[in-house]
Amino acid sequence: MNKQRIAVIGAGPVGSILSAHLSNAEHEVHLVEVQTHLMEAIKEQGLQIVGIEELYARVDETYHEIEALKGIPIDTVFICSKAIDLPAVSRSLEELGLTDTNFVSYQNGIDNEQVLAKHFPKERVFRTVVNYAGMITRPGVVRMTFFHPPNHIGQIVPDGVDRAKELAQMMNEVGIETRYAECVQKEAWRKSILNSVLMPVSVTTRLTMARIMETPSLSAIVKALMKDFVEVARCEGYDYGPDFEKNAIEYLATAGDHKPSMLMDFEAGRPLEIDYLNNKIQEYAEKHGITCAYNKLLCSVIHGLLIDRDVVNGKHANAA
Repeated sequence: MNKQRIAVIGAGPVGSILSAHLSNAEHEVHLVEVQTHLMEAIKEQGLQIVGIEELYARVDETYHEIEALKGIPIDTVFICSKAIDLPAVSRSLEELGLTDTNFVSYQNGIDNEQVLAKHFPKERVFRTVVNYAGMITRPGVVRMTFFHPPNHIGQIVPDGVDRAKELAQMMNEVGIETRYAECVQKEAWRKSILNSVLMPVSVTTRLTMARIMETPSLSAIVKALMKDFVEVARCEGYDYGPDFEKNAIEYLATAGDHKPSMLMDFEAGRPLEIDYLNNKIQEYAEKHGITCAYNKLLCSVIHGLLIDRDVVNGKHANAA
């Protein structure tokens, strides 16, 4: 595939791993991150990926703000920031006046691609379901903790099929196994269900994923959430087969003794992605007349915890 000029928005673990692979494959990478200390380290030292994969790369350009991309003819933008930042990121990207550019949501959550579609031509909007993760060990160094291939990518309108397949080809060529999904929303719901049954329980208990799953009273809540969420997905037309719940719980039982991202964000005083996960599922549940009582309760409790956290920290409460 021809080399592309690519903008990556967000130099967290997901964006850094993506940028390193793209740069190593000689694509021209323009990396944007608002955290100055991260960008200074990447600019000076490059990106080092360790853990399950060892990789070093230098990106072509680094910026502290999206506005710095003005006037650069970008072929593809990968948005790797937190989903909570997607509306603001979309508005900033729209102001660049980019033409013939692909816009890819490369994030967790449900309906992210619909946010992008409010700002860009629908045939140029794509969604990737990312199945790898990592953690920043120090600025410029990311430990890749797992990758359960493949990632999935798809379009939101039929006119985008060919471009989606081309993007999947590019990702495979740079070493990130990616499969074209005719219905990428089904894959987004699948991953979101797995995230949404554990993350809110972790935030409310402050426990790791392993501790939750080994505690019978808490794993029972996880199983109840799973049952409700699978039913909501089925009402939306996404059926994962009779063994999905059983296999998913068995998979979650092997989760490591570490904190999920939502708990880490909560403890760090950052906004949460709950609006794109549990609250989004609740929205669809109510559309179909499904109560999802445990989820509704957890979302309300987390909302209260955020009010308390942000009052203590002197911030306005995060709307969850």
